[in-house]
Amino acid sequence: LIEHRLDRVIQHTDRLIVLDGGKIIVDGSAKKVLHSNYQAIAATGVGIPPVIRLAHQLNITGTINTETPLTVKEGRMVLREVFQKISGKLPPPEKKDTGKPVIEVKKLWHVYPDGPTALKDINLRIGAGEFVAIMGRNASGKTTLVKHCNGLLPPTRGSVVVQGLDTRQATIAELARQVGFVFQNPNDHLFADTVEEEIGFSLRNQGAKLHEIASAVEQVMATFGLTRYRRSYPRYLSGGEKQRVALASVLVAQPRVIILDEPTRGMDWQLKKELMGFLNSYRRKGNTVIMVTHDVEMVAECADRVILLSEGRIVVDGSKREVLSKALLFSPQINRLAQALSSYGIADTTLTVDEMMQQII
Repeated sequence: LIEHRLDRVIQHTDRLIVLDGGKIIVDGSAKKVLHSNYQAIAATGVGIPPVIRLAHQLNITGTINTETPLTVKEGRMVLREVFQKISGKLPPPEKKDTGKPVIEVKKLWHVYPDGPTALKDINLRIGAGEFVAIMGRNASGKTTLVKHCNGLLPPTRGSVVVQGLDTRQATIAELARQVGFVFQNPNDHLFADTVEEEIGFSLRNQGAKLHEIASAVEQVMATFGLTRYRRSYPRYLSGGEKQRVALASVLVAQPRVIILDEPTRGMDWQLKKELMGFLNSYRRKGNTVIMVTHDVEMVAECADRVILLSEGRIVVDGSKREVLSKALLFSPQINRLAQALSSYGIADTTLTVDEMMQQII
């Protein structure tokens, strides 16, 4: 099995082989090599599961001296003694005043022509500078909802207002200047002859000057590791590379709102980390990020707010700490560990390795 995300499979593996630069750098049982070769594996950009990262940090600080747990269940056993000494609590989350909403959804229903009702009475306000994750099982209505935010789908009933524009009255071109949309399938984006042309298209379409286009394209290609592919035909690239080109082609125009539908599919951990850094920088300028995803660990690290959909309805809408710590199907590894050992004083809303370390050290 070839896999970027070890947290999905590590508990089932007998043997772990890690390649870098065309060479095998690690080959052995998962538990042994992740303990003795952690730094070498991490340096390749492989996404190491949070419970393993936590154990490694505790080992190097001298807090524990034990074998590496591969799963949350093993983590409970290995770390129980450490947790017995915990007295700290997480600081309260900062409250943000997002002011006037950039997107406001009122009593939204959507019924597809072939019959299924995909959205049922959705009410939603999203403010400037928010990083919102939209989660839920397949066919829960996630993609249908976000397609209403740039006019790709019209409401059957209700309304969607984006930056003061009612999507029932505005053109898709008008909405596209405000909202960038990255589709789940990158092939839905790609049409140009080269990566460079693909990324620069939206700026050319908006009438930007040539030197501005050249500068912006160079910057975003460097950000997404695409510079060496500038002359390549986008559809000949790998799945992950095509996804990065699609992302770059939307983000280069710096829209006020960016919507990403499963943007990290096929990306390794290092590229996901770089993408999240770019998105966080983008939203700190007052822009808004809306991301449809199943990647719980990424949401725990990056989002402010989580909206959980089920059968076309919003069932939960709140801070990531509130939602992820109470949703059994969408709970990150560290939170499952914290929940199991909360009687020792750890906050049961802990979501990430850094938050756990704050309370232990």
